Parts: sequence; structure tokens; C-alpha cells
Amino acid sequence: MHHSPPTRRVTWPATLLAAAAVAALATAAATTVLCAAAAKQDEDPPWYQKRDTWVETFEAARDAFAKAAARPDPRRATLPDFGKDNFSVTAWIRTGKGGTILAKAPAEGNWAPQGKTLFVRGGRLAYDIGWVGQLAGGAKVADGEWHHVALVKDGKTLRLLVDGRRDKEGALDGKPDVPDHVLKLGATSANFPQPQSAFAGDLDEVCLFGRALSDDEVRAAMAGVDPKKAKGLAACWPFEDGLADATGRGHDAAAAGRVETVEGKAGKAIRLDGKTGAVVGGDAGFARVWPLLARDFPGIEPLFDGRSLEGWRPMNHPGHASGAAWEVVDGAIDGVQELPGSVGLLVTRQAFGDVDLRLQVRCDRPAEAAILLRMSGFEGGWEVTLRCRDGGDAGGVAAGGLFDAVHARATGWMDAWKKDDWNDLRITVEGDPPVIRTWLNGKPMTTFKAAGATLDEPPPARGPIGLKIAGDEPCFNHHVRFRYVRVEGVK
Repeated sequence: MHHSPPTRRVTWPATLLAAAAVAALATAAATTVLCAAAAKQDEDPPWYQKRDTWVETFEAARDAFAKAAARPDPRRATLPDFGKDNFSVTAWIRTGKGGTILAKAPAEGNWAPQGKTLFVRGGRLAYDIGWVGQLAGGAKVADGEWHHVALVKDGKTLRLLVDGRRDKEGALDGKPDVPDHVLKLGATSANFPQPQSAFAGDLDEVCLFGRALSDDEVRAAMAGVDPKKAKGLAACWPFEDGLADATGRGHDAAAAGRVETVEGKAGKAIRLDGKTGAVVGGDAGFARVWPLLARDFPGIEPLFDGRSLEGWRPMNHPGHASGAAWEVVDGAIDGVQELPGSVGLLVTRQAFGDVDLRLQVRCDRPAEAAILLRMSGFEGGWEVTLRCRDGGDAGGVAAGGLFDAVHARATGWMDAWKKDDWNDLRITVEGDPPVIRTWLNGKPMTTFKAAGATLDEPPPARGPIGLKIAGDEPCFNHHVRFRYVRVEGVK
């Protein structure tokens, strides 16, 4: 993709940790498979300190991590410049399709000039420099078997090696790395030629050296790389501890999508689905908070990762072109109507039955919103109201918007509600027909027994969870925000 003209791209904020501490989740919720094995107590990072509740612990860890990350650390300044410096990449791969192994590219958006990527294309190893050219090998590596691959830059010479044998040698006139490009594992850019952008298969022991390895040293790396002793090693991801950098220099990675831990060439490896990658550095190390929270607060399943809408999908009323605009702003899901009077939903891709749903919500006034449970169709399901206005109702329960026929109002919600601030909301749904209970900032609001309700189409026993924004014209341009969305005790 080196011949296309430059395109506008979204770049990674320079003040990421300071400006978006909550966004340090870095899509960790989508990497729950990686987090299955919690760290031991004596191996907890110094920024993690348990508090009485899940949210208090998360917030304390987030703030401590941001402070630690803001302090200068010479260990972090160890990554080579792929344009100016000698470097080497070694890795074990197993794939039948191909994709990126390691890249320096824009954090988000499209492929760009002077991006650099090591990947498998057409079944063969290749190295591409954006808008410069490509060096491609000849050995087949996309056959579903384990192969050791390497890229070595020695001065102006580039070498590709497969299974310890030199596969291709040449030169590309690369320039110094673009300052806002980031290091990625398993992905390049959204528009990098498919299916080569994201890796589909298994990666093990991906290592980056700040020097040119000899062919003999590459062959020696096939037997294993000691991250504490290897000469010139800048970063190494053996995947024995998730996406952590085993050198201790802090070049941890955070996944953007599902990453599975599997048996590797030696020990553990990661399995990518051709859609997922991982970004190295910045706030990535904070992803370690999830296995620690899972250990100390069993049964928690995050539904929102703080940075993306992974696991959710927008939904408009059939036949309507407008609904709601949903995006992630400062670590929260932000919803607003697209047109006055429009109704829009953001719905989980996963279905739930009995559930204990916890989240925080903040509403502009006036605003008309709700949380739907056991959804069926567009607005079908049980609805917990968030009518954040005088005479409204926050924490009440209705059935699919039937406020007159089936509606239990919240008791004393205005006394419990914090204006212009975050509010804790808890919803439990048990049984079929269910008993639905709500709490607002710890105070009981509603106990609704659906057994007495007469409905033409009762909600199903299982269904997605939905976030809804609606209302007449006075509600237009008023936002509703959700964060810390998680379920506990899922059945």
C-alpha cells in the first residue's frame, strides 16, 4: 500500500494519560480470556490497592497508574527507531491466512507514509514501508504450522529469515519513524490491504532488539529468548503474563478486541481472530487491573471497556434513518438524539437472563433515557426509566415504554439523584416472569413484580441489554452518559 496518496488520519493524543485517565481501560474488557488467571497478591503492581468496593478500587488504581506513568522512566525510552536504527524482530507464528506480526503505524485510522509493518501476505513473510516499497520473501509460512520468522535491519540492508534460514535480502529507503506512530502487535491500520492488516492465528515470543542480530543469533533465538539476559533486547512479549513486556521496561500492550490465550510453541501464546490487534505503551499496562479486580471481586463481567463500543451495536427503529449518535467521550458512553423526537438504542451483542447490572449514569436536564433488559425487537423488554427532569422518573420500571399500563414509579428518586454529577444505578432481574429491583446511589427505588402484569407480548426470559435515548424537542441536544457498566452474578 505504498503507492497511495497520504490520507487524513486520527492520531494518538500526546497527553493520553493526563487527559483520559479513565480511557486507560484500553479495551481490557474485551480481553477477558487473557485475564482468566489472576496475579498473585505479592506480584500486584504498586499502583493497585484494594478498596471496599469494585468502583473505589478501580478509581484508586486508575489514579495511581496515571501518576506513575506521568513520571519520567528511562526504561521506556528503549524502543529503536525503525528508520534510523539497527533493529531485529523475532517471533513464532502459526497461521493459515496471514496478517501483521508487528508494526509501527498510526494508533487509529488509515495506513500512512513511513508506517512500517512486518506481516504475512500471500502466505509469505514481507516487510512494507508506507509509500516507499516492500521486501517480500519466498518461503511459505501460512500453512497452519509453527514457523520462526525474523526481520533484521543492519544499516541499509534488510534480511528476512524463516526457520533460521535466510529467505530474502534487500533494501528500502525508509525515513525516521513518524513521532505519533505507535508500536502494534498483530495489526497495522484499518485500510492496510486485507486480510493482511490484522493477524489471524497464533503468535508466540515476539521480541524486538535494538541491534542487528546475526543469522546465528536468530537461530539461537529459536530455542528461546531470556528477557533478562538477551543482549540488546528492547522489548519482549512471551505471552506468559498476558500482553506484558517481560523485560520489565514497561512496553506492555493492550488489546483492541478479543485475544485468547492458547498453548504456544513454548508455554503460552495468543490467538488473534483477524480483527484484533494490540497497542504497545501509553496506558496499555493498566489492562492488568482486570484480572486483579476479578480476583478480589469475583463474578464481575465488564460490558464497557472505557475506550470503545466493542460488544455493542447501535439500533434505530425499523424504517427510520435517524436515532441516536453514540460515542466514547472521556471514558464514558455518550448518547444524544440525532433529530428532535428520535429514538436510538445501543444494544449489547450478548443476551442475559437473571442479572445484577451495575453502572454509573449522568444526564443533562431535561433528558429522556432508559435501560432496557431482556430486549425483544426495537423497544420490547423491561425498561428502567431515566427521565431526568422535573416530574420525571429515574429508577422506575415499565414494559417496553407502556408507562400508563405497566409502570412502577421510583420512590423518592429526586432526593437521591445528584444533579450534574455521576449517579450509581443498580438493577437486578430475577425469575421469569421476573422481579425487578432498582437502587439509586444505594437507596432502594422500586420493586416490580412482573407476575401481575398483563402484556400482549411478554418479554423473553433472555435478551440483550440496551441503552436508550429519546424524548420530545426539549430533550434534543441533551446528553446521557454511562460508565463502569458491568454485570455481576450472571446466569
